[in-house]
Amino acid sequence: MGFRRIQTYTLPSEGGASLRASGWVDEGAAGGGQWEHTDGRPRRTDQPTGVKNRWALTFPRPAIDVIPVPALDSAPTLWEVAP
Repeated sequence: MGFRRIQTYTLPSEGGASLRASGWVDEGAAGGGQWEHTDGRPRRTDQPTGVKNRWALTFPRPAIDVIPVPALDSAPTLWEVAP
């Protein structure tokens, strides 16, 4: 889909072994605290509001940015048989 970097969050009580084993990098503590929706509603209280650990995974840039397409004159049409 074109993403170069993705991230996820875990609670400090979670070790993150599976993330680390699959190449994710622990970027340390992030976020936490209360905030309000733009319409003034309070944040949900059934989810943890404390500081979390942010993990990131960066994908390597592809070797080529454009996939080469064969010239139209060398590609068979629907009615031709490829050599």
